[in-house]
Amino acid sequence: MASNLSGLLFKEIEEGRQKEEAGKDKEEKEANLSWRYMSADAPGDGQHFSTKKFQNELRQRSYLNDNNASPSDNMRGRSNLRPNGNLYYEQMDRNQQSSDGCVESGELSPKTDGCRGINVGAQQWMKMEIVSHPIDECTAGFQEEEMREKLKMDPSELLVYLQTKLEGFTTLLKRKLSPSMIMLVVEILAKITTTSNKQLQASLLAHSIHSSVLEQFSTFSFNIIAQNMEFSAEEFTNYFENLYILYNTFVQMIPAKASEILSDHCTRAVMALQNLKVMRKLPVAPKLEEDYRSLMDHVESLNELHESVAQKRCREKVKREWQPGIDFRELSVIPLPQDLSLKMKVNLCPAVIDGPYKSVEHYLDVQFNLMREDFLIPLREGIMNFIDHQSSKSNKYKRIENVRFYQGVRFLNHFCEGDSLVTEVLFNPRAKSTHTAQMCCVGSRHNWSRSKRFLFGTLLCFSSDLFSSIILGLVVDRRVELLEKGILRCELVGDVNDGELFEKEFIMAESEVYFDAYQHVLKAMQKFTEENFPLKEYLIDVSPDAHYPTYLERIPGTIYRSKRIEFNVLNKDSWPSKEKMELNESQYKALQSALTKKCAVIQGPPGTGKTYLGLKIAEVLLENTRKWQGGPILVVCYTNHALDQFLEGILSFTRNIVRIGSQSKNEKLDDYNLRVVRKNKGLHEFGLGDVIKEMNECTKTINECNERLKMCMKSEGIIYLEYLIRVMECHMVIHFGFNSQGDLQFQEWLFAGLYFQNSMKSGVDLNDIKPINHNGFYSCSLFDIKNIINELKFEESRAEGYELEDSRNEIIMWVSRLGYMKRKLSEPFEPNMDLIQRLTKLQNLNFLHSDHRWMLYRYWVLKLVQKYDSDLVRYRGYFKRLSEQKFKLMERENDPDGSVPSGEYVISGSDVVGMTTTAAARHQNLLQRVGPKIVIVEEAAEAMESHVVVCLSAQCEHLILIGDHKQLRPSPAVYRLAKDYHLEISLFERLLMNGIRFDTLRIQHRMRPDIADLVFPAVYPVLENHSSVLSYDNIVGLKKNLFFITHTHLEEKAMDDLSKKNTHEAEFLIALCRYIVMQGYDPSQITILTSYLGQMYLLSEERDKYYYIKNVRIAVVDKFQGEENDIILLSLVRNNEEGKIGFLASENRTCVALSRAKKGLYIIGNLDMLADKSSLWSKIREVLLEKEAVGTHLTLQCLKHPDQLTEVSKAEDFYDVPEGGCRLKCNEKMNCGHICEKVCHPQSHDEYKCYEICNRVCFRDHRCEKQCWQDCGECMVPVESTLPCGHVKKLPCHVDSRKYKCRVEVIYKIPECGHEIKKPCGADASKVCCSSPCNGRLLCGHVCSFKCHVQFDPYHLHYKCLRECARKNVNCQGEHMCKKKCFEECKPCKVKVKKALPKCMHQYEMDCSTDPSTVKCLKQCERNCKDCGRLCKKMCVEPCGDCPEVVEKKLPNCDHKVKVKCCEVIDNRICKEKCMRIMSCGHNCRGVCGIPCDEKNCETLIKKTAIARCGHEVRLCCKETSMDPHPHVLMLRCKEPCGKILRCGHKCKGTCVQCMQGRIHITCPENCERKLICGHKCTAPCSQPCPPCKEQCHFRCDHSQCKSNCGKCSPCQKKCGWSCEHQTCSKNCSDFCDRPPCNEPCTRKLGCGHECIGFCGERCPNLCRVCHPKEVEDALVSLNATGDKNSRFIMLPDCGHVFESTSLEKSLCMTAHVVKLLACPLCHVPIQRAYRYKTAAKNHWNRVMQVKQMVTGNPRQVSKKVEKLAVKLCSLMDLEDFQKSRSFIDKLKQFLRSNKKAHFGASILYSLEARIEFALSVVEHYRELCAAIVAGESLLKCTEEANFLIHIFLGRLNNVTPQEYGDYQGECMRFHIMMELRALEGSEEFKAAKGGHWQLEYEQCCEFVAESCRFSEDKYLEMHRKINASGYLHFPSSVVKPRGFGFDLHMGCWYECPNYHFFAVGECISQDKQTVSCDQCNVAIIEGSHRLFSGNNV
Repeated sequence: MASNLSGLLFKEIEEGRQKEEAGKDKEEKEANLSWRYMSADAPGDGQHFSTKKFQNELRQRSYLNDNNASPSDNMRGRSNLRPNGNLYYEQMDRNQQSSDGCVESGELSPKTDGCRGINVGAQQWMKMEIVSHPIDECTAGFQEEEMREKLKMDPSELLVYLQTKLEGFTTLLKRKLSPSMIMLVVEILAKITTTSNKQLQASLLAHSIHSSVLEQFSTFSFNIIAQNMEFSAEEFTNYFENLYILYNTFVQMIPAKASEILSDHCTRAVMALQNLKVMRKLPVAPKLEEDYRSLMDHVESLNELHESVAQKRCREKVKREWQPGIDFRELSVIPLPQDLSLKMKVNLCPAVIDGPYKSVEHYLDVQFNLMREDFLIPLREGIMNFIDHQSSKSNKYKRIENVRFYQGVRFLNHFCEGDSLVTEVLFNPRAKSTHTAQMCCVGSRHNWSRSKRFLFGTLLCFSSDLFSSIILGLVVDRRVELLEKGILRCELVGDVNDGELFEKEFIMAESEVYFDAYQHVLKAMQKFTEENFPLKEYLIDVSPDAHYPTYLERIPGTIYRSKRIEFNVLNKDSWPSKEKMELNESQYKALQSALTKKCAVIQGPPGTGKTYLGLKIAEVLLENTRKWQGGPILVVCYTNHALDQFLEGILSFTRNIVRIGSQSKNEKLDDYNLRVVRKNKGLHEFGLGDVIKEMNECTKTINECNERLKMCMKSEGIIYLEYLIRVMECHMVIHFGFNSQGDLQFQEWLFAGLYFQNSMKSGVDLNDIKPINHNGFYSCSLFDIKNIINELKFEESRAEGYELEDSRNEIIMWVSRLGYMKRKLSEPFEPNMDLIQRLTKLQNLNFLHSDHRWMLYRYWVLKLVQKYDSDLVRYRGYFKRLSEQKFKLMERENDPDGSVPSGEYVISGSDVVGMTTTAAARHQNLLQRVGPKIVIVEEAAEAMESHVVVCLSAQCEHLILIGDHKQLRPSPAVYRLAKDYHLEISLFERLLMNGIRFDTLRIQHRMRPDIADLVFPAVYPVLENHSSVLSYDNIVGLKKNLFFITHTHLEEKAMDDLSKKNTHEAEFLIALCRYIVMQGYDPSQITILTSYLGQMYLLSEERDKYYYIKNVRIAVVDKFQGEENDIILLSLVRNNEEGKIGFLASENRTCVALSRAKKGLYIIGNLDMLADKSSLWSKIREVLLEKEAVGTHLTLQCLKHPDQLTEVSKAEDFYDVPEGGCRLKCNEKMNCGHICEKVCHPQSHDEYKCYEICNRVCFRDHRCEKQCWQDCGECMVPVESTLPCGHVKKLPCHVDSRKYKCRVEVIYKIPECGHEIKKPCGADASKVCCSSPCNGRLLCGHVCSFKCHVQFDPYHLHYKCLRECARKNVNCQGEHMCKKKCFEECKPCKVKVKKALPKCMHQYEMDCSTDPSTVKCLKQCERNCKDCGRLCKKMCVEPCGDCPEVVEKKLPNCDHKVKVKCCEVIDNRICKEKCMRIMSCGHNCRGVCGIPCDEKNCETLIKKTAIARCGHEVRLCCKETSMDPHPHVLMLRCKEPCGKILRCGHKCKGTCVQCMQGRIHITCPENCERKLICGHKCTAPCSQPCPPCKEQCHFRCDHSQCKSNCGKCSPCQKKCGWSCEHQTCSKNCSDFCDRPPCNEPCTRKLGCGHECIGFCGERCPNLCRVCHPKEVEDALVSLNATGDKNSRFIMLPDCGHVFESTSLEKSLCMTAHVVKLLACPLCHVPIQRAYRYKTAAKNHWNRVMQVKQMVTGNPRQVSKKVEKLAVKLCSLMDLEDFQKSRSFIDKLKQFLRSNKKAHFGASILYSLEARIEFALSVVEHYRELCAAIVAGESLLKCTEEANFLIHIFLGRLNNVTPQEYGDYQGECMRFHIMMELRALEGSEEFKAAKGGHWQLEYEQCCEFVAESCRFSEDKYLEMHRKINASGYLHFPSSVVKPRGFGFDLHMGCWYECPNYHFFAVGECISQDKQTVSCDQCNVAIIEGSHRLFSGNNV
């Protein structure tokens, strides 16, 4: 019988195994659990059990032995517990082989105590029993004397003995041990650690060492002194040494557990040692104490490690889940103080690189927060590290990454410069280094010209309270001359308290992350919304489908023109050939894709012509501008250099371009800058000039205030009264007067009371008083007095007599004044306000004491300082507003007269607009208005995704991305964000990763094949060489065109340890560069590249030592992407003992570095180290070795002597070739005929100079005395000659005396004027001018200032008087003289003066000649509104009126107040307040005050009631007392509680009207709390589908307990433990067993000596037929089994219950069709570890998982089906009758679009499918029958009902509960019957037979339809039968049963039919149905209540 049932059960198991193997998951788990996790679960370690607790429980249950109880009674009292006895040892002997196997593998299970076969529950109870009995058999052999004997055993033997007696040993350790026993145990455990069997050691330590044992050890260590224990010093020393050995071994073998329980005990051991050493004078070895401390540190480090790992896992788990939180648009782009705290928690979510984003909001939120944290994290961590270092008060230097700190920083002053409000900062006041965290020692030692500190736009944080509060600034000026003085200029951000700004010292933090590149992008991202986000189908949904650009879709068959050929751009067959387009095959295909794809992606490996193709794309598009409806093409690049290069190429086919941005270094583009273009076109914004003038005035005022504030603070003189009177009291101003003597009187008033000492010394050194330029701010300064004294001393030196005495007296007076004033001005001043208040009230100030006078003066100066401070604050705010206004004017949409702003006008009219990504972000508003339809992005793979996205406008219809993701990637500042959060993945690369179709350029035109082989195929699988690269010449002077010089010279640190350099490489490459230039190469043909900035600076310094290579470019690899050169010299830098290769590990950077050279590439570095650390470099090494292009020496080859080879490995080796050739002599004949004596050189002799003496002679045989290379020139030997005039002159040999002009002076008389002059003898008399003055009078009255000019202009007709004009300017209203020359025409006066406009008296600066009445005042109107009294907000030129100010006005009749615009006229109709009037019926009016009361519509409820249609009593309204209210109307406001029991079992919480009288109930608000099929309780609300369980999995096997979430178990890879003497399972624990159950009886003996009642190979039941007859009988009766003496029993180890096997298997078979875990029939605990049913349990588990997957579903598939249904529904609702319901379709589509990519499981989608199918049922039935219904009231009611149902079905798009499902079904059936009845009414046959026998049934059907209760399927079928039986019309029955409905996961809902179909039959199906078929195969599956038919065997 048992075997038959077993066969039936295991038939199911076999089928389940086959199904599992067919669909088995491929995930892998970590192979074996380490001992650290096994030991944590050991029952003896104190983690799971408490001894006392279990003892108490055993006593309460009478499980503990009683002294009077017999052994048999004790055995019976334990129920399922077995006695210990000798079974343990018998099993050890029986299973010795398997036990040894387990020990050797190190995999003893803490749950089954190795491989002994004892069930866990019994073993644990037995251990508890041992604890309660001090004397038992387990501790036999562990007495102190016996253990001392065992100590003499060999360590290996001792270890094996303890392992076999493990239970007794661990029991001993649980007891309280004596001191001697503790020392003995420690010595034994220390001894076994010396054995080589580490597996047994680990096993023993894992079971032995736990918290209670360690506590005893530590307590004993301290009690040695406290209890004065009598042990020898040697014994104590041995004890602590043994204890250290034990602890150390424990840490090494089981670190996880050791870190948890050992930390405190190590510390206590160290303390005990110290106490013994001090108090007992124990000679403790220093090494032992040091070992303990090292061990303590090791344990602490383990703790930190495990804690950090746990935190990381937790963080990783949190960061992966995106939930909408704080709106990122509300976050500040500028850092706030809370952003810099470590307590700041940001829910960072990684960028989605595989698949779509959920929505635009999801995308923007993720990208914004990642970008924001990328610049915040370095700043935050740097500041926190600095604070920690400061708090530690350590003087040790500490390097802090990413942030530089400067202490003692002070603010100097504010001033305006350009459009910025600049603040000067003194960041190095002491110019010396400190020891605090990275205090920068700046000054002359720092090379500011090459430094990366304080770059423009760098973010600065200032704080005076250790960053509790911060002031932010942006660097705006980094002039080197200022930085060398320690002065920096920045612009402060936000509101700043200027009062404290200049009084405190600050700490300044400089972020190394370039903030300016972030802020504009972040601000631009905040402006994006769902509506204006471009190209969502690609950027959000990452659709792989290719679409045409929108402008091509609008005009089908668009014809393009290129190369004078017209073609259909969408028909690729009509295109011109690639030869005509001048492209290769891959470029041709890429061009076609770029012009026809809405989002085109083109990958171009190095040298394949990306830029060339990009220019070709732009050229074709520009040639066909009209086809895409014009507008500019936007060209975007990541760097300014790439942008300049691209725009320069565009200039070849269009000049109508605009470049936005000021960082261009290409002179060819200067004329195309936006500012220049706008200026050249004469475009200016309306009102911009006035704003700029105001800004200039404001700048002037701010700078003046700053200067005066400085003067006040310096206190170097007495301030003029005209400034002081602004803060003085009125009577004091009058006292000092306003005349010119007022300041002198004021000075005398201050100096009154000064007694002059008869001394020339005042104690003040005049040399200390420096000159000061106070611009008239001081009436008397210290420097002025110094000058007076110096003048008096000069006069004194020349005076005599009385004058001398007077001079001395005056000097004494001024010297005394100087000392007195300096002393008074420098005294500390603390104002005594009480005294000052009394002094200021005095009318006569002449009686004041001198101290009080100076007190008043200093008080006035203090008030003046405060005034200037407040003025500065006000003017700075005004300046900021003007700056913002200027920016708006430059980018505003339209000016008042309707013209387009100049910037937008220029851009809109251009063909191409070029800008960097940062500039695009800064000008996003402008881009959104211009709306470029086409955007071309160069370097798209190098730019961050957000940088590219902000370049796009909402009008973008065509995006072309060109780049190469295998070269440089984006470079985020935070490495973790780059790697873990995918911030380094560009938009370009993300699109490729998601399967978008792209084109790759395959032919490279740059590198010679040898160089190309370095990256092909290592980086690029397919890369072809163009024929042009095969004909390159070899590099002259070098043996190889490609070579790697490998070396072992170590690198060094550079740039404040931020970078690296390698001096050897720098010197070698510079020497090599010089050598190559000597071969005749131009310096522009060579580029030196390096991977580190520090190396670049070092190379630059070395290069600058040599003049002729100064034009060789040196760059870092990252800045050279996209560029190329003939020869590349590459310095790799890295070479260290640690083997770190840094940036060189990046394949992208390596690819760029190796692909820049065209003809020659020479690399220097440590190739072996690189190849060891990088697989790519290993491949490169193989290529280099194959080409013999690697070595320690580079071979040079002489051009003239090819046999001369020189090997160089260092810079000094190039000395052997000083001229670039070899060491031989040249000996070639030069052009001059001399032999070249120089060392061999490759240069031509045309460039060399011959230094031999010249041997040429002139015609008079004079020999040339110059060197050969010099030009001989003309012979200069003097020869005496006679001139034609008769004079004799010595002339050079080459001069002809006949042509020589004699220079001897002679007297000559001019005939025209008669004046005599001297002239050279040979001079032409006609050309000689008279030198006598003219003295003639001009027409203007001035005297002629020229020489005599009778020959040329005797009457001064052409003479222009150059004297100053003496006339006033034209129309001058002042005294402004003309500044022109006398001969020039005077112009209207342009002198700027301030004039008051006559109408408003506002002051304006204008030309003096301008009439102020013609000027329109654009200032703010200062008139007040007549009604509200507030200031008019219009411009002064505009008429006042239409005041828009919102004011509160009182309504005339009701006295309510309303807020309206001041200009609006009010009446009572606008009052929205509650009406307070009482109507005639006596009730308060419930309307609003502005609407007249209507007594006839009073809706106040009264006590009178009526019966509603639903049968409930409803209170009537006041208005219903005079009418008979319809019961249907009353029903609509019935609030009687529903109270019906819903299908979920809860009571309905709705009311009668809410539940539509039971037709459609509201959703249940209770929690579900039903059991899921996995056994856990559902925690979701009842209204939602039961979600996949997230509780911790309770699955466990013999080896471990699953610690994952439910349903995510990883398969156990250990061997299955099911074996017996007949057969053994060879599978892994997680697989289906490959052996059947053994039905043979168990042959083992129980502890009582009787036979086991179980099966062979199974765990022995703990019952005995002889000893426990009653319990055995109970086990039989439990499942109604009838057994005999041969019956076999099964014990389920998971719960301990024992069953008769046949009845158990029959019971399990009865529920085999139910999808749930296989469980105990009594307690329902899942069966997991019963070998006999293990495979069946796995089969049940797999079915549960399949159902989970089925419910969760494939959202994409379901979503597609839902979309199709929605489209179908939309097409059917095209009737006008469904006009009201179309909005629900739109809402449904929008919901699907917005949630299309959100993975919320299939449950919601199933519900949407069901809702749509219900709606489809209504619509289809309506369309089918509406034609048969007579138009009128009947059809109108049907239409309203149809729309009402659609509103119910689609009004909410949440989950459909089973209750709603049934309700919806009923309403659909009700509607079907109603439509059929209305159609029946319209039939002619029915009308003719009206009044017949069918009339009664018809009326009954109508009543059923109109009933206010749920419509059941029975009613539907009955009425449908009646309608068809009438014979008038025939309708097919159609009960709506949507198949898309997803059922819950609760237990009892899911079943499996014989055809392996899963189906649900829970609350969603009526319980009174006898049969229901499987919804897939129609097999009858239910008989009564969820029971299979007899034919449905499983």
